[in-house]
Amino acid sequence: MGHIGKNIQTTLVLSARANIVEFKVDAPGAYALVEHSIYRVTKAAIGHLVVEGDKNPKVIWQEE
Repeated sequence: MGHIGKNIQTTLVLSARANIVEFKVDAPGAYALVEHSIYRVTKAAIGHLVVEGDKNPKVIWQEE
């Protein structure tokens, strides 16, 4: 097993490799998963994780 990072926002994925990430979201919403080589966004290198559930005003406050 490789290095396990904690409290990070970005992970490096080398060519011809794959990574597995585990994370917890504390509030519902749409979270973008983005390929940081922006020119690849037009090739569908972006996704959204849509999280449903109860609002959590301790984490984020949203006007309706």
